[in-house]
Amino acid sequence: FAYTHKKQSGGSGQFGRVEGYLEPISSDALGQGAYEFDNQLVGNMIPPEFVTAIDKGFREAMLKGTLTGSPVMGMRVVLQDGLAHAVDSNELAFRAAAQGAFKQAMATAKPVLLEPLMSTEVAVPAEFQGTAVALVSQRKGTVNSMEGAEFVTIDADVPLESM
Repeated sequence: FAYTHKKQSGGSGQFGRVEGYLEPISSDALGQGAYEFDNQLVGNMIPPEFVTAIDKGFREAMLKGTLTGSPVMGMRVVLQDGLAHAVDSNELAFRAAAQGAFKQAMATAKPVLLEPLMSTEVAVPAEFQGTAVALVSQRKGTVNSMEGAEFVTIDADVPLESM
């Protein structure tokens, strides 16, 4: 991302430019709500007091993702460069710049929407095993295992929305 937030309306305006990239943390952290902010700024192109505002802006943007308004998880933000103006730069401008950069980066990324799954255990008499498996499958569930002789215990993962 390379996003510039400019707003001029009479008196002092708002100006903030942020450059860097977003990347997934790891597949282990997916769905864990993990977030990392890596400041790789060299020099003082962005004064240090505005770096926390940039971090806050990305955190706020992650709470309302761009796909469905769901939170974004498992993401690392790497801040590499930016620009500040002596008069027009402030904390609010850099928060807005971070939020705009997030939207810009997510538009070019390939985000994945995660669906919550419920681990389900169903115990039925053996004669109804086929019917129970069909009901789990009808609800877009995945049967993991089946155990038992007279009573069968079916372990399955089913989307929460289908329960």
